[in-house]
Amino acid sequence: MFDIRQCNGENAGYMAIGFFDSLHLGHRKVIERSVSLARKNGTVSSVFLFKNNIYELIGVQKTPLFSFEQRVFEIEKLGVDKVFYLNADESFLSLLPTEFIAFIRSKLQIDGVVCGSDFTFGRNGLGKAEDILKSFPNGEMVDLLCISQEKVSTSLLKEMLLQGDLRKANEMLGRPFSISKVVVEGRKDGGKNGFPTLNMPFSAGVLRSGVYLSETVINGHSFKSLTNIGAHPTYNDDRENAETYVLDYKGDLYGRLIEVRFLDRLRDIQKFESAEALAEQIEKDVFIRRNYDPIRTFGDR
Repeated sequence: MFDIRQCNGENAGYMAIGFFDSLHLGHRKVIERSVSLARKNGTVSSVFLFKNNIYELIGVQKTPLFSFEQRVFEIEKLGVDKVFYLNADESFLSLLPTEFIAFIRSKLQIDGVVCGSDFTFGRNGLGKAEDILKSFPNGEMVDLLCISQEKVSTSLLKEMLLQGDLRKANEMLGRPFSISKVVVEGRKDGGKNGFPTLNMPFSAGVLRSGVYLSETVINGHSFKSLTNIGAHPTYNDDRENAETYVLDYKGDLYGRLIEVRFLDRLRDIQKFESAEALAEQIEKDVFIRRNYDPIRTFGDR
């Protein structure tokens, strides 16, 4: 990765540029096109994105759906050769479109820029996709991607996650929505009932609370799992987190980084009369997870 402020004529080849705050299919389409053009022309492919949350600097109450590290991980999986990033400040965001273009020209050698047709840049978003392509005519503007006549966007993706519609969210992502967190100690009640869980800090403000069919990646191996997002009313615990029971796995993972991929929402969180009643429900949930078919529906959730 390269901090663009530290660059001095670094070869960027065909560079995809955008917010890339969720790496949904529309973002991937732009990046994949830059990779394709680079390979066709015998040069490198690259991506330019902001490392920090620029929305805070412009007074908008939004955050990227994934961390910078998660986004870079997904970008690199697309075959990108170089990632250029910038920690933006108010001064940078106030640059006029011509000043923005002059800045990246002074830092990078660019064969062509690839961006989405709704891309904007410079002060108050005055610069449009057509403007940047005039400065880098070998690049391309990629049309917006639609699924079921809806524009694929981060805002729609966030809405689907808050509704618990994992199927539509995952369709827009082109992969399962996932979180990567370090396992921390919890109440340890699950182990007493035969279902030891991995506890991770997570707020239900991103994903609708509930019990999810999931897949957990540990040391590069995938295991079927169930994940509770939210509070734990049976134990009178209002604290929200992600609590995952991994089928057919035993081991101490405290302090380890794991990835949980969410496949479908199974049910709402319930308060059971006892821990034993909860364990009986988890037995039923485990049966469903073992026999999960992505085509199957679970009715009104």
